[in-house]
Amino acid sequence: MRHLTRLMELGLVEEAKDGDRTLYGITNRGVEFLKEFAKVERFAKAFGITI
Repeated sequence: MRHLTRLMELGLVEEAKDGDRTLYGITNRGVEFLKEFAKVERFAKAFGITI
């Protein structure tokens, strides 16, 4: 849960309660982060760097 807590602290993931269930979803900020990370991955790959 440590990683999940950190993602929530960063605003990348949000938690919602549905009765006795806890649901997690990606936030808009999380989606934008993943888009930017994909760009970094492509850039690194062009130089033979694996992330």
